[in-house]
Amino acid sequence: MDDEYIRSALDFISSQKDASGLRSNFHIQGYSEAAFLGNPNITLGSWIGRSSPFLQGYNDELEKRTELLDKLSSQQQ
Repeated sequence: MDDEYIRSALDFISSQKDASGLRSNFHIQGYSEAAFLGNPNITLGSWIGRSSPFLQGYNDELEKRTELLDKLSSQQQ
């Protein structure tokens, strides 16, 4: 699994009008039967507030660009 694959998967998910069918309720306490969506190895969860190598690389790049923009902005003043 690489960056291109993840981005492709995220593009597909964001193109769906209703992503609720892509989720399973495995996280609900006492719920033992999650919906089977065709692949038992894939579950869509929330990445909010979590750190992963993929997201860390994105955040590092975003931080570099922000620093560069700040530097350029201060030089123009």
